[in-house]
Amino acid sequence: MAAEMCGRLRNLGCEVIGCAHSRKEALEKIEKRRPDVLFLGIEFGDPVHGNAIMEAIRGKRRLPVIVVVERPDMSGLAGDGESEGIGRVRWPFDAREVRKCITEVLRKQAKDRRLGEPSEWFREALTSISDAVISTDHAGRIVFINASAEALTGWLARDAQGKPIEEVFSIIDEHKGRPLDRILKRVMRSKCPIRLTGALVLKARNGLEVPVEGSVAPIVRPGCKAAGVVVVFHGATDESKAHETLRESEERFRRVAESATDAILTADAAGRITFWNSAAERVFGYRGDEIIGQPLWKLAPERFRTRHMDAYSRALVAGKLNSNQYPRETVGLRKDGTEIAIELSMSVWQLSGAFYCTAIVRDITDRKKTELALLESRIALQKSHDALELRVEQRTSELRKAVWRLEQEVASRAMLEAELRMSEGRYRTLFAAAPAGIAVTNVEGEILDANAALCGMLAEVYKLSEQFPSSVHIQDCVCRS
Repeated sequence: MAAEMCGRLRNLGCEVIGCAHSRKEALEKIEKRRPDVLFLGIEFGDPVHGNAIMEAIRGKRRLPVIVVVERPDMSGLAGDGESEGIGRVRWPFDAREVRKCITEVLRKQAKDRRLGEPSEWFREALTSISDAVISTDHAGRIVFINASAEALTGWLARDAQGKPIEEVFSIIDEHKGRPLDRILKRVMRSKCPIRLTGALVLKARNGLEVPVEGSVAPIVRPGCKAAGVVVVFHGATDESKAHETLRESEERFRRVAESATDAILTADAAGRITFWNSAAERVFGYRGDEIIGQPLWKLAPERFRTRHMDAYSRALVAGKLNSNQYPRETVGLRKDGTEIAIELSMSVWQLSGAFYCTAIVRDITDRKKTELALLESRIALQKSHDALELRVEQRTSELRKAVWRLEQEVASRAMLEAELRMSEGRYRTLFAAAPAGIAVTNVEGEILDANAALCGMLAEVYKLSEQFPSSVHIQDCVCRS
């Protein structure tokens, strides 16, 4: 029945923008496409089902509804009657009846809107607001422009009336350098609003170029097409530029953080992780979608978590961290449960009244292993050095003792030599002065020395002087004498 209903409505000249088979689907399409009239087909004898759908739709948007019934006496629909923006036609369609019903429900809907929303009141309100407002008819010609729009465009209302909106509201994409005149046609065709964001510049009547932002929305009136558009815009203020600068800064930070070799992570005031770079994934083993929103303490061993939580709370209350404590070395916990040595640097900062903490983490496990190996080598070297010093001290002590003994021996020999010299002197004195002849011989009896007395006694025998020949034998002397 739905497909046949759509076909017959198209034959009547209506633009059918969709067909739904459930309340949820209907609400989604109404919100997205914003139709002028809704045709609601219900099964015979089931007004309760129809009431539920209609109440949900009209509670969401005050949309005119035409109920398609199979019998003219079918009743029981809530709000039945055209005074509530609800009509009823019989199936199969009668063209004249359908057109009359559409016209009537739209007329009632427009009347209700006019009663609740006086056009003069809206004109005064739009004239006095700070945002610039321009509205057009279905052909895109300006029918209203307020004072703020006059100031930004440079066009007075009397001059702008009836002008094509592209002539008055001339905006250019600053990056691409081309006008955006197709936006208005797209809004008219789709009947969906479009936001004006990015690097958009309004070229005023006097030639000035003003950065702007805003939105373009269709003006929907009874009928099958948009009756025009309304443009609401304002100059890109310092706050907007600040937001853009902030976005650019965040993007630069994200790119730098993603290219960093150290793990970089950010947590909010509650300790929940809000940023996680790729290096953090390598260090701790968690993917970004696994750890974002998780508590920061998850990265610390259980025995350290209470201490970290207390320190984090104190830092947020004070608005800063103790600079003497960072960077510092501590222990981290990987996803697989292994503990790693890390070097941690942290800073607390504030954005829009909320505190955040950013941590830079470096895995120093390999460095600690190297340091441990160097320490063990240093200890072993110190032990070897100490042992060598001990041996040197022992050998030095032994050498000193040997030198002392040698010195004692030398001193003793010197004394003996002195005594020997003294004894030799006394001997020579006695030997030379003795009245008796004295001779010194070797074991063979050869005379080695003789005193003066002996030489005198034997001088006549050998007819010699006081010196004996070296070959004289003692026995010869005795025999000759």
